[in-house]
Amino acid sequence: MRRRHAAPRFLLSAALFSIFLAGCNNNDPVDPIGSPPPPAPGPVLDSEPAFSPGNENTVAWSFADHDKAGSVDWEFLVQRSGDPLFTGETEESGWIIGMSFEFTGLEHGSTNNYRVRGRNPQGVKTEWSASQASVQDAVAPVAMVSELKTEQTSLLFTFELSATDETSGLREIELWFELDNGDASLFGTFQPGEISFQATEGGTHEFFPVAVDVAGNRQDLGATPAGTTLVPEPIIITDRRGEDFDITSAVLEFRMGEAFWEFGLGRFTIRPIIDPVMIGPGDAGYPLDDNIVEVLAVNYEGDSRAYKIGDLPDREVVDDVVNGVPIAVCY
Repeated sequence: MRRRHAAPRFLLSAALFSIFLAGCNNNDPVDPIGSPPPPAPGPVLDSEPAFSPGNENTVAWSFADHDKAGSVDWEFLVQRSGDPLFTGETEESGWIIGMSFEFTGLEHGSTNNYRVRGRNPQGVKTEWSASQASVQDAVAPVAMVSELKTEQTSLLFTFELSATDETSGLREIELWFELDNGDASLFGTFQPGEISFQATEGGTHEFFPVAVDVAGNRQDLGATPAGTTLVPEPIIITDRRGEDFDITSAVLEFRMGEAFWEFGLGRFTIRPIIDPVMIGPGDAGYPLDDNIVEVLAVNYEGDSRAYKIGDLPDREVVDDVVNGVPIAVCY
């Protein structure tokens, strides 16, 4: 009886072993119990500007897994460091919900590197994103105007605008002005250099230049003007066609009496000579060496022109171009 029962037990064990082997082959995936799932796609940090204004900077990111991008189940960790390898002193946001984070208390002139990673509800962390860097610019630029005359002799006058910025560089200068302590008005936006200011009425004009740098820092308007000048009341005449002309500068600066302008004939009454034909030595009509001819002469950077006064009494004005510069010759 023992021999009869021994064989079935051996055969049963062999059959169970064969079944176990049949359940595994080289094509089946290996998934040991308790192994973590592969890392999820990581967040991508938005590009940073070369310079960030003030002492704060907000970094933001997007998430490749769009189904989870807006999910409150995902958390993110943001790091900031002066070391691009993040091996030195590093500031962290802590695990947060959302797609942006603001770092505060950043030092002016410091270069800051940023990176971010995610964590799903099961605690699986993504890889760190590629880092982005930005230089902190917390100092606004300073703009100035050149010295102005105490009193102007025209409604149109010029002065210089300048500005300094120590970090990101100058973007533009806004020019504001106040008339007789009224509200500030923006005249325009300029680059450093000479500008022409056109006043529309007389009175005390105070100027407030406001510089803006590349990072976005903006100079305060301030309570004290950078320049002050008195603009005269305009002197206006009306010609026979009813057109108004500002002769303030002619009267105040060149002492031309206002009465001389009373009977102006109006614009375009006298038609100028346009694009005159010039002749040179040897050409027909060119004066001989022993001729005496009264002329109005112009020499600009080597380009010389002479206009016979005898040809001007009826037209009085020549519109010409000398060495690329438009000029008006008046008699």
